[in-house]
Amino acid sequence: MWLSRIWNGRKPSTVPQASIRYLADDGRRPRADRIEPERSIIPFVDVECPVHDMRNAPTPACLSAEGFDLVQHRSGVTDFTDAVQVEEIYLAEIEEMVRQASGAPRAFALPRPVLRSSHHAAEATAMITEGPAPMAHTDFTDISIRAAAKVALDRAGATSDMRHVALYTVWRSLRPPPQDRPLALCDMRTVATADLVRADAVGNPGGITFESEFYFVKANAQHRWCYYSAMTPDEALIFRQADTDSEGPSGCPHTSFLQPGNSGGMPRLSIEARACAFFD
Repeated sequence: MWLSRIWNGRKPSTVPQASIRYLADDGRRPRADRIEPERSIIPFVDVECPVHDMRNAPTPACLSAEGFDLVQHRSGVTDFTDAVQVEEIYLAEIEEMVRQASGAPRAFALPRPVLRSSHHAAEATAMITEGPAPMAHTDFTDISIRAAAKVALDRAGATSDMRHVALYTVWRSLRPPPQDRPLALCDMRTVATADLVRADAVGNPGGITFESEFYFVKANAQHRWCYYSAMTPDEALIFRQADTDSEGPSGCPHTSFLQPGNSGGMPRLSIEARACAFFD
């Protein structure tokens, strides 16, 4: 099957404790500024949390419950540092993956996927490159999802009344396991509205200056953090970032984390691409 869930039915294991970096809310509006870093406002606190390995969970996670899903997918891209291949091959694959996973009749990718690595400067690439995100966050709010949906529609030359749009990220490791900083995802059913703090992101990926709203996340003992151990390049994590049809938190908070006992892990190299699903 071209796109299938990964699950083998064994009992889950857990990472006993891992450090999750949360926002230490001091009343100021947070700001992550990559153009003028001195203007950033990101007070934080590190909290030790269990991080559950969902690789062998007795019941697999799904987009409609936890907000994320692991699928098997072999890409036709032979070199993910080739921006042309990513644009011409991978983004079409992302659109089909999001259509299948969400059930939406249409899905359109956002431009400029991101390569993330602990040592990305050593990679010869024309892609946008950043380090692994170190703090719990979601990349879109009820406001910025609509701006992103317009960008996706413009890229596709399509139109929509945007009555119901959901935005998804597809995350893939480009190196074999183990990696030094896996991706942790928070079960969105355990996230309260009060945990989310609106923040501003400022940057210039590819020379294009932008400012967008996103959420940082405050600590809550109810949060259930999860990850998938030993991810391979033929697997992809799909998770929801925002949904205009939801009255409460609609995105899956996520962050990189240092896996205890994995000091010999290879520096992570991953790619993340996003697509908007249109249900109209």
